[in-house]
Amino acid sequence: MEIQELYRIKKGQVLSNKITIPFFFGIVYSDDGFIRLDLYVNEEYDLKALMKDTSREYLQYDYNLTCLTEENNALKIDNLRFSQNTPHLSRIKMVCYGKMEHIKKKKKGFEDSDFKTLIKYLVLEGLKIEFSDFTEEIRARGGEKIEDFDNFKRDHTTTNLVHKQHPYSQTYYKLSEKENDIIVEFTDENSNRLTYKKYLELKDYYVSALSFINGAEVRIKKECYGSYFSIGKIDAEKTVTYSFKRIDNRRYNSYIPVNDSFHRGERVLSKFLMFNFDKFINWCDKVDLKSIIYYLSNSEQTNSIEEKVFIQIIAFERLTTMYVEYLGEKEEFLPNKIEYKPIKDELNKIIEQNKDKFGNAYDTVKSKIGNLNQIKRHSTTDKMYRIINDFAIPVTPKINKLIDVVRHKTVHRGDIGYGQDGLTTFYLLDELIREIILRMVDYEGKRISTILLN
Repeated sequence: MEIQELYRIKKGQVLSNKITIPFFFGIVYSDDGFIRLDLYVNEEYDLKALMKDTSREYLQYDYNLTCLTEENNALKIDNLRFSQNTPHLSRIKMVCYGKMEHIKKKKKGFEDSDFKTLIKYLVLEGLKIEFSDFTEEIRARGGEKIEDFDNFKRDHTTTNLVHKQHPYSQTYYKLSEKENDIIVEFTDENSNRLTYKKYLELKDYYVSALSFINGAEVRIKKECYGSYFSIGKIDAEKTVTYSFKRIDNRRYNSYIPVNDSFHRGERVLSKFLMFNFDKFINWCDKVDLKSIIYYLSNSEQTNSIEEKVFIQIIAFERLTTMYVEYLGEKEEFLPNKIEYKPIKDELNKIIEQNKDKFGNAYDTVKSKIGNLNQIKRHSTTDKMYRIINDFAIPVTPKINKLIDVVRHKTVHRGDIGYGQDGLTTFYLLDELIREIILRMVDYEGKRISTILLN
């Protein structure tokens, strides 16, 4: 990824809780997704003295920057760290691990306006979708329209992000065929306009839902919002750009066919955001679906089948545990832990007095004594069968083997099975987790199943 200059800046400061560094000029640029800065420090500032600090504490601080651009617009950058210092040139290099906000000067007529701060554009990294809608290109020669049946291009997807029965119109598209990033434009096709404040409340859920549908990680690179915006250009009164290594998804899970050209007529993305988004939010709050989807996205990008299965097992066990906790089914102890403690102490004394008789089983017996009063225990297998049954997924012999045999071998021996058995474990676990989530949110759209639903 080539380096791209973003802004030239002037008259600013780099600030931490203990240090203030003034600078008179700088260049802000993007390098493989990270925001980097070359700053030229004011001559009167003793940069050499800072560098001579043997404690090197200045390297541990997080810094914020405030300055003006060449166009006299405000620029703020947070979570900056030093990457290189050149005292004899009065130059420092920094890298951002947070975000950058560019704020334009108020346009005439907007100085004292009470217009709501609306979100207008998003730039998404990692999303790969087959567009479902057409744009007609009208071409003419000599004043006559050319009819060659090649006037339509499938180059965008329109939908509504529906939250609490309020639809917010969206259009997904690319700036050019060569671009990988997806632009999301919030249009005014209905009377509902999404404020930036409300968008921030929905943001994490929205990104997680997109990552799940996409079958790989999605992140928001840029947000354009404010009381006015540009048309034909991804720009607005305020623009927030996030600094992170550019996403390079090598694989995309195909269980939900959002990027399958054969199924683009299913309008998978549109239907999910319209009919399932609110239910997705509800289940995120109940069982932390966002963490499960994070595991699934990581699993998809790992290199070996073993790594994928280990991550999937963690995700599945977490999902089943969170689900049982949500149901409120707690483990029961009789007598309770306080009343059982003196009993346990007496039993431990007796076992200690007869330690030699237990031999190598001594530690095992001690551990069992600690749980003798546990009369209702949710075993891992119980939790797994509970969630599968509650969401009406047929329990097949392959699922029985996965839960009763394969899971134990995987967790305790690192054995997922050889050859086709290992592949079956991988596909079954992956599809099972995704299918549970889809049934949670009442998704009725298309799936592409290799094992689970066949």
